[in-house]
Amino acid sequence: MGSAYIDEETNQVIIVAANSKITQSRIELAVENLPVSANSGLEFTPYITSDNDDMRAYPKIKEGETFILPPLSIVTFVSESTVPSSITEEPEEINIHIYPNPIVDEATVNSRNTIRNITVYDVYGKVVYQQAGINDNMCKLFLPGFSAGIYIASIETDEGYRIQKIVKK
Repeated sequence: MGSAYIDEETNQVIIVAANSKITQSRIELAVENLPVSANSGLEFTPYITSDNDDMRAYPKIKEGETFILPPLSIVTFVSESTVPSSITEEPEEINIHIYPNPIVDEATVNSRNTIRNITVYDVYGKVVYQQAGINDNMCKLFLPGFSAGIYIASIETDEGYRIQKIVKK
């Protein structure tokens, strides 16, 4: 028996599997029907709680690998954050601009496409700012209380999502 979901605060895929048998059971980790942008190659840390043991972490396994559930156990598989961990430059035709960058307190976001929503993540993948229902080609980001550092902006347009790095001074 098992279930899976994405933790909205940490952007981690969580899979919980239970083995109520007195013998081992095999499972294959598969991430299907979850809105994960790049769901292949995720790595999971299994945390096992069994009848005769406290919870402890085991070595990471990759999506698609087989895992043996101990008898009478509950295993919680936790992925790394599904927020991109590296930034690549977007092709010029995407045409989303955030300026000034680095940001002091506020920035302007311009796009040739209609901007729907903007979500800003810290380097740990935690949502630190959201602006929904924009429906315009331009909007302002207001980040006056934010610590200096690197943030990731996920910009939803009518053409899809774009990811951009922003730096807060």
